Amino acid sequence: MMRLENIFRQVFDDTLVNDDRLIKYAEVALARLQQNNADGKFTDLIPALRSALENFKNAVASKKTLVAQREGSTKGVDELIAEFKKKALQREGLIRDIFGVDSPAYQEFYPLGTSEYTRMTKTNADQLMRRMLTAYINNADKLPEERRLEIEKLYTDYTTARATQLEKAAGISNKQVEKTQGRAALEIQLQYNLLTIAREFIGKTEMYSTYFEHNLLFPYRHKSLERDGGGEEDEESGSYVMTLQPMSTRKAEFSISADDTLNLYNSGDTPLSVYVATTADAPVPAGALYLEPESEEVIAVTDLGPAGSTFLLVNNNTSEEGSIEIAMI
Repeated sequence: MMRLENIFRQVFDDTLVNDDRLIKYAEVALARLQQNNADGKFTDLIPALRSALENFKNAVASKKTLVAQREGSTKGVDELIAEFKKKALQREGLIRDIFGVDSPAYQEFYPLGTSEYTRMTKTNADQLMRRMLTAYINNADKLPEERRLEIEKLYTDYTTARATQLEKAAGISNKQVEKTQGRAALEIQLQYNLLTIAREFIGKTEMYSTYFEHNLLFPYRHKSLERDGGGEEDEESGSYVMTLQPMSTRKAEFSISADDTLNLYNSGDTPLSVYVATTADAPVPAGALYLEPESEEVIAVTDLGPAGSTFLLVNNNTSEEGSIEIAMI
């Protein structure tokens, strides 16, 4: 006999039921409900499910749009930082020749030599750009004007791009709240529909497939992932959940074989690279799997790299944490 308290569980709140699967399941449930409501018993369920479904679909689409826009602005910010680094290092020789390495003017530009610029990130980019621009302004009578104008334009472009990036990040955070709330509402409505319909057909389990399509939630039979470290397994669903810090590579030591297939779902807001290599410090190969945020991929282990080797994931985003859910099928 099943444990009766399980009837009260939120059955759709499962790590493997990602947003796309839940939407497809709800769309089919809505269509079948409309087709199988001849006596009108379930009429009230139809607009309630339709509303919850549309609200959730809109929230998902809005967040995906902002994530894509944020990725574009992030690329612009990274390119401007790279360009500034290049010019700061190229111009060091000019500054040294004109003022001398021990001069106060040189110290305005390079108080710690070139190392600060080599290691600069978004955290200190504004400070370093502003400092260099100020140094050019303070010593304008001895330096070519076009050099100052280059730095001035770079700094202006950077502050604009960075402000856009932060604005998009804040918008994503707000949309995530909307998406979470929208999903919870859809999950509740689906379960309400499920229990309401089940009440009308007690003892007739075959009626489930008249109104719902279970395979849309779990299209694969998931095998357990035996792991040695590098993540946490959701014992109920068998999924393997990992988080990746910004600008990091992380390994997951699965017990996998050449004939295994993996279901990968990027549950975060930043793209990830996934590959298999013979060593943990191997660079990202050209053929690595590139997984967009909130996208899913089913792939054979042999298509990722040499079977039996180290399974690696890379997050190249400089500020956003990544997240991935993995299941063996």
